[in-house]
Amino acid sequence: MVDHPTSSPYTRSFAKECAPVPVNIDKLDEARLGEDAVEVKMFAMSGELVWGPRMVPNMISFFELRRCVSHALSWPADALTLLHLSGPKASQEVDTESKLDAKAHGPHADFQLIMVRQDEVPYAPGKYKVVSDATLTAGISASSEDLCEIRKDRILYVDRAVALPSEYRIRGHVVGWDQPTVSGATINRTDGWISLEDTLEQTPWARWLDDATEEIRSIKEKPEMLPHFHVFY
Repeated sequence: MVDHPTSSPYTRSFAKECAPVPVNIDKLDEARLGEDAVEVKMFAMSGELVWGPRMVPNMISFFELRRCVSHALSWPADALTLLHLSGPKASQEVDTESKLDAKAHGPHADFQLIMVRQDEVPYAPGKYKVVSDATLTAGISASSEDLCEIRKDRILYVDRAVALPSEYRIRGHVVGWDQPTVSGATINRTDGWISLEDTLEQTPWARWLDDATEEIRSIKEKPEMLPHFHVFY
């Protein structure tokens, strides 16, 4: 089964109360914004503009910017993921510890906003067996860059599972995979995302086997990262 993400209109059906935001961007005047303020827009997976355009201060942390968006959308901040929409980091997740730098982004910065829900996910981190051919992608969205195909029966190690209501997907972050050898199997480190389930059709791509806590911890301690091949058999 090929993974083609399904779009849905922007929804706030899971909206919750959010903590107050220390900076109210809407009330900042020009003097406080500064001459190098950046115009920011946030888009849903469907392409709909859901926040902005807003002028925000240069060098505001993405952590604080995410909290501002969280407050405006009444959606928990830790359930919002920001992706770069253009440039060399397109489709990559924004590091919330970094800052919005006008020199790097220019006077306008557009981001994709993914509203994930971890408290609604019936999947846990652990060891998974692929039950239907799947695709490993670079980003959390199923429409992000393809890294390789993963064949049925491959064993994967997932350290995080999230729900993407806008794509009807439960996605898992893959940190490792079993490589069969003559003497058994060795665990190789990787970095990518796979769809665990199509929540619209209720069909899985992978099934949970066990929590594999020690294996996942040891994988993430490995410094080496093998290159991705076209197909993981």
